[in-house]
Amino acid sequence: MEEHDIIILEEDETFEDTGDITLPDNVIIEGTIDPDGIKVYIRHDVYRQIEKYAKEEMSKEVGSILVGKYVYTDKNKAVIITDWIEAKYARSSAATLTFTHETWDYVHEEKSKKYPNLSIVGWQHTHPGYGIFLSNYDTFIQNNFFNLQWQIAYVVDPIADKRGFFQWRDGKISKMSGFYIYGDPDEKILISKKKVNTGSRSLIVNTVLSMLLVISVIVSFLLYFENGNLRSQIGETAEVTETTVNNQTQTTSTQASDIPDSDENTETFNVYTVCNGDCLRDICVLFGIDYSCNIKTIMRINGITNENIIFAGQKLYIPISQ
Repeated sequence: MEEHDIIILEEDETFEDTGDITLPDNVIIEGTIDPDGIKVYIRHDVYRQIEKYAKEEMSKEVGSILVGKYVYTDKNKAVIITDWIEAKYARSSAATLTFTHETWDYVHEEKSKKYPNLSIVGWQHTHPGYGIFLSNYDTFIQNNFFNLQWQIAYVVDPIADKRGFFQWRDGKISKMSGFYIYGDPDEKILISKKKVNTGSRSLIVNTVLSMLLVISVIVSFLLYFENGNLRSQIGETAEVTETTVNNQTQTTSTQASDIPDSDENTETFNVYTVCNGDCLRDICVLFGIDYSCNIKTIMRINGITNENIIFAGQKLYIPISQ
C-alpha cells in the first residue's frame, strides 16, 4: 500500500448546515430516491462532462474530485454537485486509482482558484467493465479521505453504461438507489443514454488482459536481468500450485520467470488470492510457515509496505515451508 495524503478540510467544511440552500426543482430522477437518505443533485453539464471523461480511457480507472454545496441537518440532508476537478497526476491501473501528493496539490490549487466558496463533497472514479461497487481499496479511500457524513462517492462504468452514488449511513458506506440531475429554472435538461460503441466487451477485456500479461512478462525479465538473477532455462516447465483454503480451491499456473526471488533465492512459492477477512499472520498459518521468520520476505516480494493492509482479490506470493 502506498502512502496517501489526508485531506485538510476548509474551515466551512463541518458536519453542520452550511446555510440556507435552495434545492433545485428543475430535475430528472435517475433510479429511485430514498426519502431517508442523502439527496444527491448533480448539475447536468457536470454529469455529461464526467460521462465524456469516463469514456476517454477504457483500459484503466480515472477519477475526479466533486465540489459543490451541502446541507446536513436532522430535517434535511442533501449534496449539490456544481463542479468537478480532474484528478490529474493520479496513478491508475485497470482496477485501482491512487491519489498522489501531486494530485492533491493540483486539486487544492484549482479549488482555491476556481471554487473558493465551494466544498469538496466527494470523489468520482470509473470501473470500466467491472460494474458499480466499491472495492476494499475504494472503501479505504472513502474511509481515509472522504469520511465526513455528507461526502459521497460516484462510480461510473463507461462500458456497461452504468453509474451510482454511495453515501455514509449509520456509520457505514451504502449504495444509493437514485439521484437527481438538475438544471437552472426553465432550462431543458438533455441527457444522452447512448452506449459506447466498443464492438465487444469481451474483446476489450481480453485485449487489456493480454497487454497486462505482456507488460508483466517484460517487467519480470528486466527485473531479473537487473538483479543478475536471469535464469538460463527461461522456458522451463510451469509449476502448478493447488491450495485449498476456506473450502475454496485455488489453482495458479506460474512460470519461473514470473515468480520473484526470496531471500534464499528459492523458486518455490504458493500463489494465494486474498479473501475478505484475511491477514498475513493467518495466511502464514494456513500455509504452515512461521510468521515472524517470513513476514519480511513476504512484504518485500509482494511490494507491501504495511503488513496490516492487504486487499481482497490481491495476489500474494507465499514461500513454501521447507
